[in-house]
Amino acid sequence: MSEVALSLRGVSKRYAARPGEGDGEPQDLLRAVDLEVKRGEFVAVEGQSGSGKSTLLHLIGGLDRVYEGEITVLGHALRTAQEADLAALRNRSLGFVFQSFNLLPQLSALDNVLLPEAFGDVPDATRRAQEALARVGLAKKMHARPGHLSGGERQRVAIARALLTRPPLLLADEPTGNLDAATGAGVIELFRELHQSGMTLLVVTHEVRVSRAASRVLLLREGRLDAPQIDPLQTPGEGVK
Repeated sequence: MSEVALSLRGVSKRYAARPGEGDGEPQDLLRAVDLEVKRGEFVAVEGQSGSGKSTLLHLIGGLDRVYEGEITVLGHALRTAQEADLAALRNRSLGFVFQSFNLLPQLSALDNVLLPEAFGDVPDATRRAQEALARVGLAKKMHARPGHLSGGERQRVAIARALLTRPPLLLADEPTGNLDAATGAGVIELFRELHQSGMTLLVVTHEVRVSRAASRVLLLREGRLDAPQIDPLQTPGEGVK
């Protein structure tokens, strides 16, 4: 088994300029990005809003296939993969956590966690869903609907859903962006526990409190991905400049 969980080689992404923006020419969002994440790493990618962090995650997750360069995720070359193969990769091997939770309000926490089972067979899905909710501290609220849960609890349900298939790689997009400091700290601690259990995590964020938990921090700025010039651990309360 390869020690590399994912790699990007010369990945570039352009987007069409909005009317009245610049000279109307397509703009570079990502410029020849190289990235390699080893299995078991916890990597945080910092960047300001609009820097391309979410786009980077969507490319790695196979949600956006319009780009230049090469992306390999868990041994799968995304450029040559068929749509069915990409769907299977996302369902079985990738866990996604988004800032907006993406829970269905009419379903209980348990049924929300079980949603990936609708897109592919998950062995003993109900037991796994119950175990995932217990792992995130919500065993007693598995029958509650999202409207009866706090923001932090809803994010934990979303994380439990991402863990249902026991994926080796977790991708998280601003997972604490909608949470207060205390609630976000609980989510970050959960990520630490997942990392310690051997899971590979790639988290994009603009918050230094997330970066402090990571084993490696990178900065996305002006389309380039590099190691920051300062250690965020030395700058409490501030992001990377």
